Amino acid sequence: MMKTQNHSYPIFIFQCASILSLYAPIGVILILWKMGLDNGIPFLEVLNTLVKEAPRSLLYMLIFLLISVALWNVRLHITESKIYYSVLGIPPLWSIKREDITNSRFNKKYDPPYYYVKRKLTRFDTPESEQHFNFRYGTVEFIFIQKSLRNRLRQRFALINLGNFSKNYTTQIVNDLKQHWDLNTEV
Repeated sequence: MMKTQNHSYPIFIFQCASILSLYAPIGVILILWKMGLDNGIPFLEVLNTLVKEAPRSLLYMLIFLLISVALWNVRLHITESKIYYSVLGIPPLWSIKREDITNSRFNKKYDPPYYYVKRKLTRFDTPESEQHFNFRYGTVEFIFIQKSLRNRLRQRFALINLGNFSKNYTTQIVNDLKQHWDLNTEV
């Protein structure tokens, strides 16, 4: 039996959010360190006082750290038979299966606001220039065979905004979608 290849892609925008979510606990620690330094108190004593006076603050810092780790580890997985997002390597209960899809295509209606405005301001002289834009910033929509409310909801959650990935990964994602998921690249 042949094993299916699982292509895993980190989501650049979530990795940036992960780094930003660390700013709060790092900022608190730096402020406490500076306060202790200014008053001649060792950092561990300041931290011990914080734990005694406001024990929830450590819980908040831990929550920010866990959010950061989770965001850093969100991945898009594309195989020949299904597509799904995972967090910390744990796949979700639902995924999109190949047998439920007729094809996939770029749909500018689902572009995030920034890329929608960028699309409006960009002048496309040829269909190839719009296709090049789609390959970098477009939104891939999956067309389900069976029309239902459940599939319309799944369609919204399964959109792939290529602008959320690094430039290196967008080409690989488009190639995987062309190869296994009948990506229609015509404008």
